[in-house]
Amino acid sequence: MYYYGPNMDRGDWGLRTISVIFWFIVLIVVIYIIYRVVSSNRDNPLDIAKNRYAKDEITKEQYLEIKKELK
Repeated sequence: MYYYGPNMDRGDWGLRTISVIFWFIVLIVVIYIIYRVVSSNRDNPLDIAKNRYAKDEITKEQYLEIKKELK
């Protein structure tokens, strides 16, 4: 039986609160996952120099100079 009156939503506050908390946690988890994916794609300059040296795009002297400047 449904009750329509001034207190018609009485008793739903617990379920609403749990629902809001649940979706807040889901939002936080999604933001965290996006942050981890974006931040893991960044290479530091030394790694870039190592990869370029491994591909023979730069010489050993150039690599050592970049390494010296970065440290």
